[in-house]
Amino acid sequence: MYNILTVKNGQCEPRKNEIDYHIPPCLYRHKYIRELYEKKMREFKRITAGIENSANPDAEKYEKNKYFLNELNRIKKDLAL
Repeated sequence: MYNILTVKNGQCEPRKNEIDYHIPPCLYRHKYIRELYEKKMREFKRITAGIENSANPDAEKYEKNKYFLNELNRIKKDLAL
């Protein structure tokens, strides 16, 4: 599964939440949302585990990835996955 962007010239609204760049709300009803959700969850869990196991963990990256994991859990409730 790959993220594909369709871009149009003009103004756009910034995303309300940073996780929306990874799983845009417009895809919440897509038939493959479960697969995308699970892919992103695995990705952020793997990154977070790597930071935890690092000799010199980057606290900022760790907190950001924990934030993404929390946001994915919120999305899971919204999607009833």
